[in-house]
Amino acid sequence: QAALDQNTRALQESIIAGSAADSEGIFQAASLVLRAVDCVYETMDDSSAEISFIEDAVVNTPERTDAYIRFNEALDGQFFGGGDSENPCQ
Repeated sequence: QAALDQNTRALQESIIAGSAADSEGIFQAASLVLRAVDCVYETMDDSSAEISFIEDAVVNTPERTDAYIRFNEALDGQFFGGGDSENPCQ
């Protein structure tokens, strides 16, 4: 449950940042989303289905969809990742 809550909060931050077209906020939200996704993958068996379910539940209006698209477009071409051994679950 905590991993899904973390993912939900991170997606909400991405929508807020995308809506505001705040480039600094977008990169901060991207970091939160990556950590949350890593946490879900670490703690759940059917992680892809859970992540899709949460995304569908959070990105559930035209306005939220547009903001989430802007968030993702702002990250286009960026590289995120690495072998970070830090626990992604908050």
